[in-house]
Amino acid sequence: MSTVNVNAELMQDYIRAGSVEASESELRELASSSHHRVRMRVAENSSTPADVLTRLAGDSSAEVRIAVAANSKTPLSTVLDLATDDDEYVRIGLAQEVSTPVAVLSLLEQDENPYIAVEASRTLRIVNESRSRAGRANLRLVSNRNCMPAANPASNQAVMVSSN
Repeated sequence: MSTVNVNAELMQDYIRAGSVEASESELRELASSSHHRVRMRVAENSSTPADVLTRLAGDSSAEVRIAVAANSKTPLSTVLDLATDDDEYVRIGLAQEVSTPVAVLSLLEQDENPYIAVEASRTLRIVNESRSRAGRANLRLVSNRNCMPAANPASNQAVMVSSN
């Protein structure tokens, strides 16, 4: 088989592995590819089944394990295992990802590598600030919903009256 055919086949697998339209059986097959970039795309794919992500968490490529850690479909137990990965780049990837569960970020704050611990703390701060802003926005929405227009017979204008 020529190099051109191998590269074309690899590119097709890479594209299929990243497609949300890829079937479960295709993703399972592609997760066993000999090319780590194809396995990484499978790990990034939001359609990849949780058991395949758990299997890919043990991949020899740190890039694949980082992609598994960042996938929101990865079971928490698998993400917790990755938080103690021997490869510091996997732990850094988790520490810098805002979608990493708070419990995992808290664990990474205690990492023996000070850079990872600082990054986890920084990400936790971002997550907490974001939640705080979202909470204030929701509070404003709720308080606005507690008001309803009522007619003011004296002025023929609507006024806001609390429904509480």
